[in-house]
Amino acid sequence: MIACLMLLSPFPAIAADDPPLTLTSFGAVGDDRVDDTQTLQIAFRQAAGRCLDGEGRTYRVRGSLRVAADFCLANARFRQDVAPFDTRPWIQGDCPVEKDAEALADCGDPAMPDPLPAGLEAYLYTRTLLIRPERGEPPIKVSLRNVTVDRGSSPESGARSDAAGIWIGNARGLVIEDVEVTGAGKGYGVMIVDSADITIRRLRLRNLVWSPYAGDATLSLDRARHDGWNSVPIREFRRAGDRGARDSGFHGTRSQEQLTCLAIERSINMQIDDLRIDGCRARFAEGDIPWQTDGLAIGRSSSDIHIEGARIANTWEAIDIVGGGSGVERVSIRRAEISDSFNYGMKVGYDTRDVSIVDSLISRAGLAGVLFYGPVSQALIRQVRITDPGNVFFAGALQQPWMQERAGVVVDMGSSAATVKAYPRRVTLDSVKVEGNGACRFGLLNFTPERLAQEGLQERGCESPGKHSPR
Repeated sequence: MIACLMLLSPFPAIAADDPPLTLTSFGAVGDDRVDDTQTLQIAFRQAAGRCLDGEGRTYRVRGSLRVAADFCLANARFRQDVAPFDTRPWIQGDCPVEKDAEALADCGDPAMPDPLPAGLEAYLYTRTLLIRPERGEPPIKVSLRNVTVDRGSSPESGARSDAAGIWIGNARGLVIEDVEVTGAGKGYGVMIVDSADITIRRLRLRNLVWSPYAGDATLSLDRARHDGWNSVPIREFRRAGDRGARDSGFHGTRSQEQLTCLAIERSINMQIDDLRIDGCRARFAEGDIPWQTDGLAIGRSSSDIHIEGARIANTWEAIDIVGGGSGVERVSIRRAEISDSFNYGMKVGYDTRDVSIVDSLISRAGLAGVLFYGPVSQALIRQVRITDPGNVFFAGALQQPWMQERAGVVVDMGSSAATVKAYPRRVTLDSVKVEGNGACRFGLLNFTPERLAQEGLQERGCESPGKHSPR
């Protein structure tokens, strides 16, 4: 109990005779018109760990607001005004379809000069709130309460691994309460990395959207179906020498998640209550589609994460848990409601241990309600309903985007040669109901030699109740 109280109050109380420390007292206007970037940067630097109050105003900013010390902020709204950058002179020709996620395709694009054109880095790498200590400095304490970040109206901006609404790194004692992120651009709604002792309550991520850079081919449903949902070529920026790039510039790649609403990496001891994610999408000619956009991603040496009462809708994958580093372990999810996942409702793979989803509902997942694949150890699904797998509502209609073997639960081998013999072990299905509605081929699809523990598995409405078919 003492540790919990310390976590909820990470900053000392301000003396009663201290003047109010408001953003306007530093000269910020907060009328949603004046550019307050420089004034806010001064306020954040001079606050010296004391709590700042935004008084419920909306502050217009351009670029990243940097925080490198203990930080406490409440009652503020930030609207990002992304500086435009014309990418069309650097994007030319059509990209070939590329099946390899690591390969770069030759699309005939010109190399960029050195130094890079002015404004490019701000266009790609803006993080509206960038909160982390300088390299080598000790961890910081962070408290955000009643804060909203609008990433702006430019879905073409950003880069999938480098831009964000809120980016928090190396924090110890992090509190996020009643925070909302919305708006357009690639990257992350919220990224939490290298942090510990974290409490998140009532985090809202809604209506986030991305689109290809100007000059690249427009996304369309016909094109995606023709190329394959996982194979649509798009441009990404690479510096010379970065992941096989010979020159700095835009390169063709296979489509991968360009936007993640909430990402957690290399972080431990986290409690997430009442999370709401509604709408991580890509901009298609036909409208905004939940494509290549994850809701909650947990990976890379994270552990002891407990999620209670999450509601996640309209994403590529609602919850994506994949190891890396030392793996991911001890993740529990209770009372989740997941709906309209284009790919999987919940995906768990590669060096993941002790993961459970309990007392939850997963509705309308295009490929499967739950997927376990690769070296996963000790996974539990208990008292979970999986309804209408194979169907997803998008572009104004209920659709079946995939032609593969759609199922309620899938247990599969690893996808690479190095891990072909590594597959999920000790997977338990306890009181699981799979309720198909014409699009589900299998209630349970097991491609591994492992015999699953199945207590009270109920299946109806699928073409076949189950299949055990090791590859």
